[in-house]
Amino acid sequence: MRFTHFFSRFFDPKFIEQSLKLVQTLILEDKHELAARELTGFSQMLRRALEPIADLDRPSNIHYSNIDSEGPINLGSLDINPNFVFNSISVIQSLILAGNSSQASSNLRKFSALIQDILKNTDKDMVSLSSEIALTENYIALQLVRFGNSFKHFIELSPAVKSNAALVPKQILQALVEHCIEQGTRKLNNGMIHVGIQQQERTLLCSVSYNGKSLQEPMNTDVGENEGLSEIFRRLQVIDRDDWALRRESLREEELFGENIFLQLPLVSKNPIN
Repeated sequence: MRFTHFFSRFFDPKFIEQSLKLVQTLILEDKHELAARELTGFSQMLRRALEPIADLDRPSNIHYSNIDSEGPINLGSLDINPNFVFNSISVIQSLILAGNSSQASSNLRKFSALIQDILKNTDKDMVSLSSEIALTENYIALQLVRFGNSFKHFIELSPAVKSNAALVPKQILQALVEHCIEQGTRKLNNGMIHVGIQQQERTLLCSVSYNGKSLQEPMNTDVGENEGLSEIFRRLQVIDRDDWALRRESLREEELFGENIFLQLPLVSKNPIN
């Protein structure tokens, strides 16, 4: 079976699930070359499907394969950095061809779940904190494989936070973690990302700490939109500007540099939280 579905169906979560499930089956049957070929077909079809969308705001003579995308493009419904998508597929292909069925299968499941979650939330501005944490965990797991487990991570949720009820801007944690990885954590052999989430009355407090790169100057201040966090600002636009705050400070621990990012959000819930 080849990927011959119409592009109009490509961003259907069910189609993504069925397509990648075929690759999953072939991996588990140890049909590695066929699995890798099917995943290549999936990647090529995805790239072709995205080209017209990526070209809308770019010169007509520039094609997707020539784009070095530093930030996310809203590719139809797939609102995520395209480099991450294709790099993840490439890593999974390498695992398949190396005969590492267990790790290839595990990462393919995480990749499929992440993409499906993003597509399912296309029409939502806010998602449950629990689903956002799950998406972020899958994102980190895929990045860890890509960068050779060069960093560790911890996500700590205070017991007081009712994560199934609390709502946050979609992909806000993923965007924060992506910032940490791209700013230098991935370049270390002993990188560290720590995410802490607490509740204080009617406010959610999120702190993200990472090492890997020092800020140009010691900083402990509110953040402006032009200070390297534009994607995070974009995610926050669904909340009234007076209701959230973002602050960053430089961090130094022995010979390692990094920063702390503090995000304050209003406590919004699907159901009343007492």
